Order: sequence, then C-alpha cells, then structure tokens
Amino acid sequence: MTPYELGLRRCVGQLSTEEMMAQLRTWPYTFGEFHEDVYDGGTWDEVIRLRLGRFISMEEYAELRAIAEQMPGWTRF
Repeated sequence: MTPYELGLRRCVGQLSTEEMMAQLRTWPYTFGEFHEDVYDGGTWDEVIRLRLGRFISMEEYAELRAIAEQMPGWTRF
C-alpha cells in the first residue's frame, strides 16, 4: 500500500476519510531527490499527486504537510 493507493481507496469508498488520514498521518514519508538529471521520487510526491488530482482536500493536504515538514529530509523547493 502506498499513500496514493490509500487516497484512491478512500475515493472509491473502500476506506473512510478517518481511516485514510490515520494512516497518512503516521506514514514514514520519504522525499524525492535529484541525481544528476534524474528525479528519484519519494512517498511525499504521492501526497502531492493526490492533491493535484483533487483526491484529498486542501485542508487534508495542509495537515499532512505540517507533519511532513517536521520529518528528516524535508526540503522546501
């Protein structure tokens, strides 16, 4: 299971919002890095993808971002 899959499962009704958010709040996020000309994505990129696809609300994204900002490896672009 990935953060993106959790969001999609909530979207189709397989998970409640509470279940999805409980898992996403405690996810051990990884953050993408550039290696020469290649971007190696992390699991936080999946949360961004959920927001861009409007699978999670702006409020849900903001809550998760506040958590992710406290994790090692967080960098602001």
